[in-house]
Amino acid sequence: MNNEKISFNYICEGIAFSFFKDQPFFFDKKEMNAKKILLIKKPKLIVVGTSENKSSFSFNLLKEAKKSKIPSIGIVDMLCNFQ
Repeated sequence: MNNEKISFNYICEGIAFSFFKDQPFFFDKKEMNAKKILLIKKPKLIVVGTSENKSSFSFNLLKEAKKSKIPSIGIVDMLCNFQ
């Protein structure tokens, strides 16, 4: 196993924004779109929480990641409406 450093950033909305905004790993997207963020951060992997909000920024991020052939993972972050 190699000793590569793993770096990460959080891009948050809603309640999570208030909770994480002062953390060193927080990335404030301001008015940036998903494509610009991917160009700036150059991620090797995108990990998003699931969302019922159809206008969630994570969907834009996933769409751009797919176009850029960046692998992505969706994590179930809350158990609701699972039926």
